[in-house]
Amino acid sequence: MYHPVLRCLIVDGNFLIGLDLEEILRSLNFNGIHQATNFTQAAAALKAETYALVFIDLELDRDKVAQLTELAAVNGAECIFTSTDFDGHEYPVATSKASRLTKPYSPAAIKSIVNSIATIGTERD
Repeated sequence: MYHPVLRCLIVDGNFLIGLDLEEILRSLNFNGIHQATNFTQAAAALKAETYALVFIDLELDRDKVAQLTELAAVNGAECIFTSTDFDGHEYPVATSKASRLTKPYSPAAIKSIVNSIATIGTERD
């Protein structure tokens, strides 16, 4: 079910929280996982590589979230927003239907979100 070379980018200002997500993704047989702890690193990664999934922490500056979302969309990546609390966050209009993943992460929630994204494993092989 999971493509072993599916590339994922995790954008979270807290490296340890990003590492937690990375470990869960690896337990679900994902490889090609990269982390960025700030906008500059994430933007550089999105410009240099193609990712199928981009997990973006909404605690980043709102304008930065919008810019990263646009960069990901240019490359056909699916964005998944992450946060401990989704109330009070404004989302880029183009991604109002993007998946949301609540922290702390659960393997079941991640697996459910990934399964709901229809293009995984079909367009990006």
